[in-house]
Amino acid sequence: MNLYKLSFAWRRLCNLFSPPILHCVGDSHASFFGGEESMQPTWPKKSRNRLTGFRCYRLGPVLAYSLQREGSTSRGRERLFEVISTLPHGASVLLCFGEIDCRAQLSKQAAKQNRPIEEIVDECVAAYLSVGREIALLGFDVAYWQVPPPTLMVGDQWEFPAVGTYEERLEITCRFNSSLSALAKTEGHKWISIFETLTNNENRPQPHFFLDGVHLSQHAMPATIMVVKENFSEIDFS
Repeated sequence: MNLYKLSFAWRRLCNLFSPPILHCVGDSHASFFGGEESMQPTWPKKSRNRLTGFRCYRLGPVLAYSLQREGSTSRGRERLFEVISTLPHGASVLLCFGEIDCRAQLSKQAAKQNRPIEEIVDECVAAYLSVGREIALLGFDVAYWQVPPPTLMVGDQWEFPAVGTYEERLEITCRFNSSLSALAKTEGHKWISIFETLTNNENRPQPHFFLDGVHLSQHAMPATIMVVKENFSEIDFS
């Protein structure tokens, strides 16, 4: 048995005797659940995991849409199921994808394909949900994390490309979240959101909840834990 297989077997054995954990797997937004005001290392490097009850797995810039197929540039599907394969059967998995799609890809695809943006968003959500369904069929308790409010920061030199106006991206994000939450409930999956907490009365993001205009700060964690506890009462988040 090589070292990789031995390490894998050891992790699975340790997981069998570990207390219940919410495993948060996704793009860079999964770093929020590591409990630090910074990005976590990209998997398979181990996250620092400062919070009780959470484990995060940052897969990199993976699109929700691309999870349905193998061979994408980010290898998102392969990496996601590699993580899933290390978790104990029946574990709770929080999927954290979709922000990149909403910020930079869906409106671009609508224009490229000359199709209504609503169709493009719903198509992406359906693809994403199909992957959650696969994970659930493997015996896991599946939940989805909201896409956060879109950023107000734009510019050619900015690290995070944003396509369209704030209002356009807000419409896309809200449709993505509402469609995903509705479909998740039909599948018996959980939906975790603090979207309204993160915005003001004018539907603008409240800056103190964000690290860089895109990723959430730990200031948003107390509200998150309140919602998470309602859905995962068996996990200790103290």
